Amino acid sequence: MENMAFLDNLYQHFEDEITAIEVNEPSPVLRMKDAHGCVEKYMEILKRHVTTNPFTEAEEEIRFFKHIKPKFFRWHIYYHEIATLETGMPLEGKNAQTTYLKRELSHIERFFRQYQFQYQYFKMDASDLDELYFIRGGRHDSALLPPGPEPEPQFSTYADYLFAKFMAYEMLRERIIDRLSMLKKGPVRPREFATGRKMGEMRWTGDTIHLAELGYGVYLTRQLNGGTATLNEIFQWLENSLNVTIGKPSKRLAEMKARKRLSPTKYTDEMQDAIRNRITRDDEYRPGQGK
Repeated sequence: MENMAFLDNLYQHFEDEITAIEVNEPSPVLRMKDAHGCVEKYMEILKRHVTTNPFTEAEEEIRFFKHIKPKFFRWHIYYHEIATLETGMPLEGKNAQTTYLKRELSHIERFFRQYQFQYQYFKMDASDLDELYFIRGGRHDSALLPPGPEPEPQFSTYADYLFAKFMAYEMLRERIIDRLSMLKKGPVRPREFATGRKMGEMRWTGDTIHLAELGYGVYLTRQLNGGTATLNEIFQWLENSLNVTIGKPSKRLAEMKARKRLSPTKYTDEMQDAIRNRITRDDEYRPGQGK
């Protein structure tokens, strides 16, 4: 199958849409509905891509069904689980909320134990059984196969859904642990639970490539810790402060370099223009001087 660059770029667009849904829709049920629609749209694009660009070797097919498809589909599972978690969250106090979240955490751990063999295979990124798990139309009589329905012949294998669920449940576990940490400061209000932040916290809602550009600017002009802060430290600080995932610095720099019709520094150029325009407008308007 042709170009991994296409799939990487497709996922970046998908992640931007998912992030916008997370930020803009406070209702867990509506958020789940919007996220499912988004996932279905991109899964259809993936399916068409696989159909029109057949795999030329087994390694390509394994990579697609082991890593790429689950990375997209995990969000479908995740938002379904999040909607169930958030709508069931008790509101009567810290103790009830803590008990509820710990019980949900135990459900996740029980799922990992239920599929302990496959989960260890997933965590170790093992490859011995890849042809059994991630090649379409393979044998179906092995005791090493996870239980479940027959996969869709053209667009699924015996383990791609299970790997997507492992990814989704690990995300869900992290979210629950984060909420338990929030409870140390007192009961969580519904909106705080849904967004994952206390009132007054800030979240980056623009394109993540813009934040990456800003991070590079801060790093290259040596503005933090007397110029000793590393690029990775700055990216991590921005992610933690603004509740967003930016990605690997090297990958984001490559995306900035790849802007053909736009300036590589599109966002900071816009910032500069916006500040200058504001100063110009303020200078043009001087109260008491005939304006």
